[in-house]
Amino acid sequence: MRMKFARRREGFTLAEVLISSVVVLMTIGLFVNTFVTAKRSALLADERIKAVHFARVNMETLLTNTYYSSALSFTNRPNWMTNYSVVGGITSRYVCSYGVRTGQYTTAKIIVMTNSWYSKLSEHTNSVTMATAVSSGFQW
Repeated sequence: MRMKFARRREGFTLAEVLISSVVVLMTIGLFVNTFVTAKRSALLADERIKAVHFARVNMETLLTNTYYSSALSFTNRPNWMTNYSVVGGITSRYVCSYGVRTGQYTTAKIIVMTNSWYSKLSEHTNSVTMATAVSSGFQW
């Protein structure tokens, strides 16, 4: 007795092709999104590093003054120094300000410096702050 077998077709159905295409496109989209997010994070970190660099340079410039200099008098100086950075045709402006106040000891002055900038990437105003102390000397 001879049995008849159904002829088998090779290939995928339309539904299988569509589902696998959607899965592949979603995976590629997630990878691209990961790289875009990583690039954005790197640019934000670069802005912050520049702000810290400008603040350090401005602090070093300020520290060339002596303890009794008028630049180190007890006061606040908003918008003391402005630095610019140009990357890829985008100009960023970093505005540095500082204040001098009395320290724990009468011979110490505390300098607090803040560097602020508006990030076009994050659309926020950001700032970094650093502080140091200057002393007129030790009293025995």
